[in-house]
This record gives sequence, C-alpha cells and structure tokens, in this order.
Amino acid sequence: TSARRSDFYNSTLTGGTPSGTFYGCTLTGGTPSGTFYCCTLTDGSAGGTFCNCILRNKTAEQGTFDNCLLVGGVMSGLANNCILNGTKVTYATLRACCTDDPKLTGWNMVYGDPGLVDAENGDYRLQSDSPCRDAGITPLALQVGIETDMEGSERYMGKSVDIGPYEYQPTNDHQTITAPIPVEFDW
Repeated sequence: TSARRSDFYNSTLTGGTPSGTFYGCTLTGGTPSGTFYCCTLTDGSAGGTFCNCILRNKTAEQGTFDNCLLVGGVMSGLANNCILNGTKVTYATLRACCTDDPKLTGWNMVYGDPGLVDAENGDYRLQSDSPCRDAGITPLALQVGIETDMEGSERYMGKSVDIGPYEYQPTNDHQTITAPIPVEFDW
C-alpha cells in the first residue's frame, strides 16, 4: 500500500506508508500515519491520533491515544482511557489508563488485570466485573467526539465511559446452558 493523504473506510491494508484518516480499518505492518478511528493495527509502526483502536505489537511513538487497547509494542505520547497490556511505555502522559505495570504512573490509573472477556483469543470486550468499567474520563472522550465504541455501541452506559475501545454491554456476559432443563406441564 503506497496511498498518501486519503480517507480509508473499512479497508484492509498491508505494509506501505498510507497517510490520512482511517475509519474501521485493519492495518498490518508498514508505517501508516494520520487519524485512526475504530481501527486494528498490528506489527510495524504508526503515528498520529488513535480513537477506539487496538494496537498489537505496534510501535506508536508521539501519538495521542483515546479509548485504545495497546498489547505489546512500544508507545509514547498522551494516553486517555487506554488499556496498556504488556506495552513498553517510553514517555507518556497517562490519564485514566489500565496497566499491568505498577511502575507506570498517571492520573486516575487502574492497575492489574483489565478483566477482558477472552484476550488470548482476541475478544477484548470487558467482563461485568472489570475494573475498567466506568473508570474513564468522560470529558476527554467528548472532546475527541467519541460517541460509540469500536463495535458501534453507545459509549455511555454508566456513570462514565469505560477504559478501552469497548464500552461494557450487558450482552458481553455469556451464559451457557449445558443440559436441558426438564419442564413438567400440568394440564
């Protein structure tokens, strides 16, 4: 991909140096730059502004991150309402972020397990008991125009936005019935 200064909608891009505004895209490798909304970026490096994004094994330095999940990789910049899971932070201002690294400091931080549904298999939604629920900073989310989460669901389901790219929805809880329930009818 060598496109420059374009808008990309629901696109899958591999490698290259695309630049522009990205909406709902999947980007693998390369060095894209610009503004990213509800995108998944994997491997390589990227720069810009990220809203409701997932970055896996991505070097994203000098960026602004709002309601993002960063797994592995390296980041620096300004992070609001982000989950940093195994991410090396070189320099950052952190506000309302969840991290597994107790050495990272910031304002309104949540430390420990973010309570994701099934992170090992790519399900980064929040469980009902997640400490990230209602722990975000609502005014910052409003400033960048975040009204829905990565799945397009309403962003404000409680007293504040949730930390990360997904707002907890009661449908996130899955209940499995393993055996039929006998029912008797008395006619």
